[in-house]
Amino acid sequence: MGPIGVLLTGSVFFNALDAQGKDAVAYELQDRCHGHPERTGVYHYHDLTPCLSLAGSGHSALAGYAPDGFGIYGPGGLDGRALSNAELDECHGHTHVVDWDGRRADVYHYHATLEYPYTLGCYRGASAVRPGPGP
Repeated sequence: MGPIGVLLTGSVFFNALDAQGKDAVAYELQDRCHGHPERTGVYHYHDLTPCLSLAGSGHSALAGYAPDGFGIYGPGGLDGRALSNAELDECHGHTHVVDWDGRRADVYHYHATLEYPYTLGCYRGASAVRPGPGP
């Protein structure tokens, strides 16, 4: 539960489940951009927002980052066709050449898809987020 990635806009992705363990995209009320606030007010998405333009003639653009540092791209593969879960690994990613840090690089990256779990199924790398101070 909670943030599993951040968009370039600063909004966050939560996983695909709501507090009852159901598919949040199918069961929760969302606004026209597919987002909504959680109980403490954090506005978030469970899938890729249609209000972020990532379309093009080829591979989708970078949408954001996961805490392990890998990029999260839109649903379009190399040919621009929407990818299915079957074309991605268990974490919802794969490796091939993409635009990365101002150059073309052969890197692992995630894709948001139109199928559940929509964004990440797990993390491929180690989290770059350090736990904050606690009680």
